[in-house]
Amino acid sequence: MKIFIYKSLIIFFLSAVLFKITFSSFIKKYESKIIDQFSQKNISIVQEKIRDEIRDSVSSDKKIFKKEDSLLIKKLIDKISKELRETD
Repeated sequence: MKIFIYKSLIIFFLSAVLFKITFSSFIKKYESKIIDQFSQKNISIVQEKIRDEIRDSVSSDKKIFKKEDSLLIKKLIDKISKELRETD
């Protein structure tokens, strides 16, 4: 019985070490990629791109939305304003 317990503990320990060695490197690699994507520098770059796109769309004479999109947004704004009036 002692031999079975010792063998089980050794197998468990070796499998845990093997798991750490193999999957830990993959997890760290993707974790660093995710952290890099959400760094302050990248966030400010995306914010500036959004601002530029908004400026371009406001300054141009082209329509921004399709007719059906405009209707949906209008209905959403009406609903939000109605709910805000009801809270008073």
